[in-house]
Amino acid sequence: MPSTDQLLINLILYGLLPLWGITGFIDWCCHRATGIERTSGLRESLVHSLMGVQLGIPIVLCLVYEVNVLILLICLAAFIAHEVVAHYDVHYSAPRRHISIWEVHVHNYMATIPLYLLMLVAVINWEVVLKLLDFEWQGQFTLRPVDSPHGGDRYLQGYLAFMALLAIFGPMLSPHQYERVYTEYVRVPASLTAYPKPDKIAPAVERIAGSQIDEVVISNTIPLSAAAKSCPKIRQLSVAFLFAETIRRISDGESVTSLFSEQNNNF
Repeated sequence: MPSTDQLLINLILYGLLPLWGITGFIDWCCHRATGIERTSGLRESLVHSLMGVQLGIPIVLCLVYEVNVLILLICLAAFIAHEVVAHYDVHYSAPRRHISIWEVHVHNYMATIPLYLLMLVAVINWEVVLKLLDFEWQGQFTLRPVDSPHGGDRYLQGYLAFMALLAIFGPMLSPHQYERVYTEYVRVPASLTAYPKPDKIAPAVERIAGSQIDEVVISNTIPLSAAAKSCPKIRQLSVAFLFAETIRRISDGESVTSLFSEQNNNF
């Protein structure tokens, strides 16, 4: 019969760690469904990558090395940093894209799994926790590889391969239709010069007409060429009502903010 510590280690290895990867993939699917590439964009993606690194480092350390005060402090610091970045992530993305109830539910798992991992590591290594609290830190700041790898010799390689499959091949199950969002941008190599270039702007109307884009909606603050006016995929809306109604509301002391929150009903 395995010891209690071994049962808890198995719970981490074969329960919580795979579940963390699966919930991360489901979270990506939620981002995909809300068009993250058109809303919160690259910044939120980089924030997610940062949170992955913040958890990945202590996970690898706990799998490869014996847990001592040094590793426990790293785990605590990583957990606190992850919580701070997670709060910023929601603060940044919530005003920019829709966060569905499914994504909120997935976030519940992704927020609690790191806490459960930290608590289980502390319980399994309770003697180290006592040394941390009693400041008995002498000889506790070295990295000593574990005598017997957790989960066997190939667990870490298998787990990393599992995460790679989710991160690399998972998105292929629901690929982005980039040609429907950015018809040319994704095919442009990295450059410090401005994009689009002048030679790409001139035939814009022709490219829009021949693309899979359903419709481009612009305001009449931008004058249209004759070719743009005749393009069936370009629709121009007048902003005269918004300006006139804004002036009226200011004059009458009414709310202007509500006008723009209701703007979808004004056209």
